Amino acid sequence: MSPGMRVLLHGAVLGAGFLLAMLTGQVSWRAWSSLRAAPAAPLEASVEGAPDGRWLRPTDLAIRCDTRVESRGFTYFLAEGGPSRIPVVVLLVGSEPCPAAPVDGGFFPGRITRAWLRETFDVAFGGADAEGPDLKLFTRTITPEYDRKILLRVLPLMGFGLLMVAVGARGLVRALRARALTRGPG
Repeated sequence: MSPGMRVLLHGAVLGAGFLLAMLTGQVSWRAWSSLRAAPAAPLEASVEGAPDGRWLRPTDLAIRCDTRVESRGFTYFLAEGGPSRIPVVVLLVGSEPCPAAPVDGGFFPGRITRAWLRETFDVAFGGADAEGPDLKLFTRTITPEYDRKILLRVLPLMGFGLLMVAVGARGLVRALRARALTRGPG
């Protein structure tokens, strides 16, 4: 392989490794920061008074197991909570059965429409549940357990990216030296 091709190859490995390390590093930092800031236990709160974006366990969330829908690697249930029976959609990661115990997680800010769920995630509840009021979104992705899973998946990729940076940088330095030697002085 010519010295010019070696420079190009090692430069590409260095660039790809840097990109992989940066992307996975950002995800790792967010998960680690969230994990460090998490309280020891979830906040116990009513659906009506629950703050958005915080790890909590709703005390009055009633999940309707008959509304289970799976789509794109997630499981969805309709639920309601609070004295005014606020409609909620519960999003669980993976193929999950109906949770028997109270679930912990968090609410995303705002409300979503059932039409948006159908169009974006291909989630359609049947029968009388196909239409209705806007929903609060409750998800288990706002938990320390989920952050730990993210770290376990992303840290090895970040390590691989850093290894690519080291191998690419070492090879690039050697290739540049070899190219300089073959060209000679001047």
